[in-house]
Amino acid sequence: MSRIDINYPIYHDIHTETFNYQAKRTRIGLNAQYSLSKRYSLYGSVVDLGGFVQNLQRYAPNTPDYAKGMRRQELGFYTNIGIRGEF
Repeated sequence: MSRIDINYPIYHDIHTETFNYQAKRTRIGLNAQYSLSKRYSLYGSVVDLGGFVQNLQRYAPNTPDYAKGMRRQELGFYTNIGIRGEF
């Protein structure tokens, strides 16, 4: 019988007052529906109209400004279109 020990490195250098930050943002949505008949209609929706920039930061009180940014994403909008029917 043999035994294998695996040691994973544990990082203890993260400051106790380290937090994640995300700036508030305004999200605009648009919904529309057009009736073709009594039973059928077209619909569409757009979420995050115009897109938005998401800037995530993680830092402690002693983190320099150049190291605060963690992830920056430029995201577009989401669309959904279809035909709705009642049966």
